[in-house]
Amino acid sequence: MPRIMRRRELSAYMILYDRGPVINLGEAIDIVSKELCSTRRTARNIIKRLSRIKAIYMEKNEASIVIKVRDPVDFMREIAREYIITRKSKCRKGR
Repeated sequence: MPRIMRRRELSAYMILYDRGPVINLGEAIDIVSKELCSTRRTARNIIKRLSRIKAIYMEKNEASIVIKVRDPVDFMREIAREYIITRKSKCRKGR
């Protein structure tokens, strides 16, 4: 189950979602670094974390890497579903 996002990651996720469902990686790094007043390295790490928790997907295109931003409702629904499954399994083990 993905860990809960920090404020910085959540802010970057919403900024990227507002820009559109598909964004070039370089453009995404520029957007996040500019909007959150961070370095490009920090912005790249934020994007890596978002990819790791499956809030965004990175796909290699012909010449560049493209980021696809997931719908927030679908993303939260998946997190809740995984949490419920985990809780039910813990509940069953205790009985």
